[in-house]
Amino acid sequence: MRLTGFQKKSIVDVIVKQFGSDVEIYLFGSRADDSKKGGDIDLLVDLRRDSGNIEKNKIKAITGIQFAIGDQKIDLIVTPDINKDQRLVVREALKTGVRL
Repeated sequence: MRLTGFQKKSIVDVIVKQFGSDVEIYLFGSRADDSKKGGDIDLLVDLRRDSGNIEKNKIKAITGIQFAIGDQKIDLIVTPDINKDQRLVVREALKTGVRL
């Protein structure tokens, strides 16, 4: 995983603040692979429940992460139920990602 301890803690803290402590967070894409360089920060958040303000909280989370760790490209995918979400990007994130 190519995140510093500070970056990882900051990301988790911001996401928990926006979505609650019962979420599961996955890092996927190039930052999850130690052999690669560069790249944006790809995150998948499983809410484990339906939430009415997903888009609003998603924007706040991205802004909060950027404020905490510096200006970085953040891709944040949020799903209310990871087991029912059939999007290819969600399936790939679960297959190749690491849980934060």
